[in-house]
Amino acid sequence: AIAVQRILKKKAVVRRLAAAETLGSVDVICADKTGTLTKGVMRVTQMITGLRGKRRGEKEMLMAAILCNDMRDPLELAMNEWAREKMGKGKELRELYERLDSLPFNPRDKYIATLHKQVGESQWLFVSGAPEVILEKSELSGKEREQWREKFAQMGNQGYRLVGFGYKKVRGKKKVVKTETDGLVWLGILVYEDPVRKEVKMALEQVIRSGIAVKVITGDYRETAAAVLRRIGLLDGVEAGLVLEGDELEKMSES
Repeated sequence: AIAVQRILKKKAVVRRLAAAETLGSVDVICADKTGTLTKGVMRVTQMITGLRGKRRGEKEMLMAAILCNDMRDPLELAMNEWAREKMGKGKELRELYERLDSLPFNPRDKYIATLHKQVGESQWLFVSGAPEVILEKSELSGKEREQWREKFAQMGNQGYRLVGFGYKKVRGKKKVVKTETDGLVWLGILVYEDPVRKEVKMALEQVIRSGIAVKVITGDYRETAAAVLRRIGLLDGVEAGLVLEGDELEKMSES
């Protein structure tokens, strides 16, 4: 009871005292980025389309943002809110283009694909997710892809989060299979902003002074994550060996 009171004076509440002993032996903290280091309040700040003709590109992007969306996290909620503000309708669009099938988002593939009924013989197939993944599934030339990759890096270095979109029309399909998500018309990207929590930098400094190492694990774009980590003092301009992507980790041995 005395120990619990002492902990309480440090502004911490512990239900089981054994937990305090466990915390005392922690030497590494693995933290998520979005919603933990940042506020997790996603806001669409910009749309960059890949189709010729701004009005056409905007219309297709708005359709994709509403239809290719499971409303499962702050990113998709912000996407839907942005599209509804621009278009003024969401439910009506989902009723008009009924969803026939979908491939849910998963961390390995990094995209969601949805198939929608359309008047006539064709159906809409929309795909959204990590921009570099959707870009590789598109029919753009190598030069065009490189130009978009440079844009991704530029936006990421400014701390923005990106979602890419593509679509195609398919005939007589009622199911989505992975092989059909290739050969997409590249639509473009939505640019998001997620502010860093003010108290995070000071808290991390205290943790590191206590001898605890901090690792940040995120599904975000590499440059975006690095920009946020620089802002809170975990990266001091040097990324080599400190920032690793999933495929790089997979190539490493356990030792």
